[in-house]
Amino acid sequence: MRRPRGFARFVGGQGFHCLYLVTTEDDALVKIGIAADAMDRLSTLCSANAVELHLHRHWWLAGKLISQRIKKSFAQTFRSQHIQGDWFSVSLPEAEAFIERTIHQIGTWSATEAEMVAEMQRREHQRMERILPHDQVCGGHYGTAAGEAA
Repeated sequence: MRRPRGFARFVGGQGFHCLYLVTTEDDALVKIGIAADAMDRLSTLCSANAVELHLHRHWWLAGKLISQRIKKSFAQTFRSQHIQGDWFSVSLPEAEAFIERTIHQIGTWSATEAEMVAEMQRREHQRMERILPHDQVCGGHYGTAAGEAA
C-alpha cells in the first residue's frame, strides 16, 4: 500500500508508534521492535544485516509507552527462546498470537496501515469541512472553483 502524502506527519503528530515483527528469509528467527515507522526501521535493519529480512507484520499503537510495554512482556514471556538483542526463536503464529492477546489484555487498540490511512483521511475531511463551505467538500475532493462541476 502506498502511503498518502503527510502520513508520517500525521502518525508522528498523533504520537502513534509501531510494534513490529521482522523475520529472516527462512522465518527461523523473529525480531520484535518498536519504531515511529516500521517501514523506515526495516530499511535500516536490512542495510545492517547480511541476511535478507522481511517485515512480517506491524501494529500501529497509541504510543511508544504501550509499544514498549508489549515488547517487554514479549521478552519476558519468551525469555527461554531469546537469541540475542531483540531476536527470538519463536514461531510467527505464536509471536502474533501473543501480541494480539496482550493488546486485548491491556485494554488498548491497534490498527493496520490501511486503518491508519483511513483515519488520517477521515480527520482531514473533518478539518476541511470546518474550513470550507459544505458545497466545496465533496467525497474527499476539496475546493472546486466557482462554476466548475464537482
